[in-house]
Amino acid sequence: MNRDFQQRFATFCIAIERYNEDYSWGQQPGPITEAALDEAATDLLLNLGARRFGNTTIAAGTIQEQLHYAINLLMNPDVEALFQARGLWDTLRKILETETPDLARLIDRGQTGLWLLDWLASVIPQISEKIHHRPLLPARSPAFVWAATWLKASGVDIYSVAGQGELK
Repeated sequence: MNRDFQQRFATFCIAIERYNEDYSWGQQPGPITEAALDEAATDLLLNLGARRFGNTTIAAGTIQEQLHYAINLLMNPDVEALFQARGLWDTLRKILETETPDLARLIDRGQTGLWLLDWLASVIPQISEKIHHRPLLPARSPAFVWAATWLKASGVDIYSVAGQGELK
């Protein structure tokens, strides 16, 4: 189990938020801000890189297959009719009733996390350079919105962790 991922991902998102603060003041991100994002991204990549061996790929395939079956079942017209529901999320809400989690929050968290990981994969060559010839994130990058959304959906208030080196 990757117990460190959540903290590292949150630290990565906070570094993105702080990076955006430089742009909000009309400045290019400074070297300290750039280094902090680079370090958080590298730390996250190292955390994930160690998991590509062993049974992680097999487990991911099994989880993906089970998720596909579950979605197909919840979208089955007969199941929808049984629960008098319309669509996957309505069916799920009616099955779980009072135990239904905040699905919008979970969807926001999952989607933005996926988009951030996709962006991170796209800048691996730039991160691996000793000297960056351009900012890791351009002004008005969608990654700023994704990071803020992920943090909010995860219940992390960036201002409550200001000045702390790591999340507790």
